[in-house]
Amino acid sequence: MKERGILMTTENYGKCEAGTKTQTRRIKFAPKPWDIIIEACPYGTVGDRLYVKEGLRRDADGIMYRRDGRPIVNSVMGGRHGWRWKKDTLSPLFMPKFAARLWLELTGVRSEFLGSITEEDAQAEGVKSVSEFIELWKSINKTWEPELCVWVLSFRKVEALA
Repeated sequence: MKERGILMTTENYGKCEAGTKTQTRRIKFAPKPWDIIIEACPYGTVGDRLYVKEGLRRDADGIMYRRDGRPIVNSVMGGRHGWRWKKDTLSPLFMPKFAARLWLELTGVRSEFLGSITEEDAQAEGVKSVSEFIELWKSINKTWEPELCVWVLSFRKVEALA
């Protein structure tokens, strides 16, 4: 089992946390569905775990998650893991794995065209319909390209590893 970080919008983070989002689509390195050469998904295989990266901030009250202002457990960010960045905010891109509080286990990985999304898949993405998914996709990626090949990652929320 491997562990990798993944970025989500604040809204999608909340849906994953609530269990209403159990699927996501990603463009990065996706092969065409008919490719003979099997390319490994950069997000992992079934059974691997993803930790959702979040922005962090530091102020007089301590270190907290930017999304909801909850403090990070002192034992996690104290001692050798104390704040070591120059700025008082940290982009989700750079969040260390030890600060992750939302973990997802991959239950399915496949490649398909973006436009192949079904109503059932749209609901697994945390929206009510394909048309709502298209609007969400465009708000994040600025365009809708049905022939774009994407990775489809299905997952379930799991407890963080001890």
